[in-house]
Amino acid sequence: MDSIIETANKQQPKDALNTLLNGALEADTIEFEDTWCPAVVTALGGLKDTDAEINPLIAPLQIVQQDALMRAIYYGLERTDNGLSLLKWHGALVKKAGVGCVVRYLCERSSNKTSDGDADDDD
Repeated sequence: MDSIIETANKQQPKDALNTLLNGALEADTIEFEDTWCPAVVTALGGLKDTDAEINPLIAPLQIVQQDALMRAIYYGLERTDNGLSLLKWHGALVKKAGVGCVVRYLCERSSNKTSDGDADDDD
């Protein structure tokens, strides 16, 4: 995955995003939090947040890529003061992929917190 990120860092934002999302298909495990998500958020930040720019980029994505992109969007939203651009990407992705990519992200996040012992106890 490191070679994919290195390649993406040398590309224009649109090409970098495609490289990173294609990498999501090839990788068994992606270290999302450490390297991949920040690279995707950087690529998204270099693109215009218009429907004309966003829709053609998300149209061909497979489910794995949609889920990976949603994870990166939430990563970025958690770490930015101005998430308007990311919210536009989020809306376009939900429109294309449906709420399933959001639900899968939330379930995965919940599962990871539970397995890490970070889950809230409501007892």
